[in-house]
Amino acid sequence: MNLYESINQNLKEGIHLVAYVRSPYEPGVKTMEDNDYSSKSEYARDLRANEFTVLSVSDNRDLYVVDHSDFGNLTQLKKQMDFYKKMWEECKQENPDSTLFKKEYEELRKIYDEAMKQEL
Repeated sequence: MNLYESINQNLKEGIHLVAYVRSPYEPGVKTMEDNDYSSKSEYARDLRANEFTVLSVSDNRDLYVVDHSDFGNLTQLKKQMDFYKKMWEECKQENPDSTLFKKEYEELRKIYDEAMKQEL
């Protein structure tokens, strides 16, 4: 391994992030992308420190969810998926053959599983 390869191996990029922000100096919502941060909160903190109003920060998983569902991010989808699973399990306690909420849960589970496969 030469010196260049060694340096490149040690310089790891962060995750791909997309932020929707408002600038105090320009009207409208701006989109900003970065690969230097290891978390959404770090990126948002730096944007706020530079006087931007942060509307949202998304990673590739969130963007997959937005593109393939009606949810705004992975957390919202997961919360609804967990709700359907809980409701389905409660229905199965009363009737073991119940499929109420099963279809909704399985549809969201497919999207969640694919989102989790997305490279950050």
